[in-house]
Parts: sequence; structure tokens; C-alpha cells
Amino acid sequence: HRIVANSNAAAARLRREGVRARAITVIPNGLDIGAYATPSRSGPLRRMITVANLRAEKAHEVLIRAAARLLNDHPELEFWLVGGGTRRDELEQLASRCGVAARVQFFGHRDDVPALLAQSDAFVLTSRSEALPNGVMEAMAASLPVVATVVGSIPELIDSGRTGVLVEPDDVDALHRAIDGLVRDPDGARAMGRAARQAVESRFSFERMVDSFGSLYLQVLQHATSVPAAEHSVLSQR
Repeated sequence: HRIVANSNAAAARLRREGVRARAITVIPNGLDIGAYATPSRSGPLRRMITVANLRAEKAHEVLIRAAARLLNDHPELEFWLVGGGTRRDELEQLASRCGVAARVQFFGHRDDVPALLAQSDAFVLTSRSEALPNGVMEAMAASLPVVATVVGSIPELIDSGRTGVLVEPDDVDALHRAIDGLVRDPDGARAMGRAARQAVESRFSFERMVDSFGSLYLQVLQHATSVPAAEHSVLSQR
């Protein structure tokens, strides 16, 4: 009776594919926010983290090339790439060619992402395409400022300039400027992180998702009980 999309962008795609607009309900993914620590961070921003499978659409090479530029001015930075995938050898070779292998660490698949986020200062996602990325939501829950690309539903998550910074995909220059801006203004970056946590608490909690599904089920059931008996019999046979 209803199709649930986890973002407005996903709902728009369903409409383009022929699904009736009135059959679509948007309920964003929910997160167990309590699982993500919000440590008291101070001092300079040092560790940039990304959590994404090593696939072509995640465009990790853009981050590695931006890292090579950033390290010229900020040699203390380090970049954590968390996620498994088939591109690891290729990306490690690129990091070596760019001269940043010592500052770019590949973690592979990890089950302790909340702990890694708690040890980081900012989150970066360079994807060329996305739906509603849980990685961004998790970073926001960990009070990290987010630098991410303007693709898919990411603009529904990030309020650029308030909870993070949005950049165009495949734009090394823009990514460099965005991260450089955070590093040069750590107080502003941490204010973004705090705002990101507040946004997740108000919009993307697990409890809110469950309540939304509960309301949807009740709405559909109430509609079903109000359908005339003959029509209800036809509906039940479909």
C-alpha cells in the first residue's frame, strides 16, 4: 500500500521510475545515537577520517590527491581510510606516488567505527553517488564536522556552513579548500560538529524512525478499515 523512501532524493527517483507520488512516504534512516561518543575535543584538527567501501563511486583518489596538497601546509595531518574493497592496492599505490603513504592509513573493514570516529577530528566523504549515507549520519552523531560532496541525499543531511561543508564531486581544489578551512579554524569546525550532533538528535534518531513507521502502519490500517466492505474484499485479494 505504501513504499517507504529513506530520503527526498530517493522519493524523487521512485517518482521518476513511475511510482505514484501518493504511495510514497519518506522516513529517514534512524541511528542509535547513544552508541556514538562525543569526546571533548580541543587543540588543532589533526585526523581526517572517511568510512566508505573502496569502490570507484566513493572516489577515494580525490581525497588522496587533496591530502597531498594539504600536507604541504599542514604536515601534522593524517588521513584514516576505513572500509574494505577491491581498490586497496590501487589506492595505496596512488598514495605512494603522491608521497603521502606515511600519512594515509588504510584500516580495511572495521566493526569499531564509533571508536574510530571518537578518535578523529573531521569526517570526509568524496562520493560520486550516494543514497542516504549512514557514514555521514554516524560522523554527525560523533560530533564531527563533515566535508562531503553534493550528491544524492547528502544535502538533506548537511547544512553547508553550519554542520559541515559541501563540495562538488571530483573537485580536488574544492575539497582541499574545504578541509583547509576547517584546519585553519578549529573552533569553527568544532562548532559545526556540535551542530551536527544536534541535527542528528532532532531528525535522525532511531526512536524517531520507529515512531514514524508506527504512525504509517496505523494510518494504513485506519484507511483499510474505512474502505467499504466490497472494495476491501477486492483489495485483500490483490
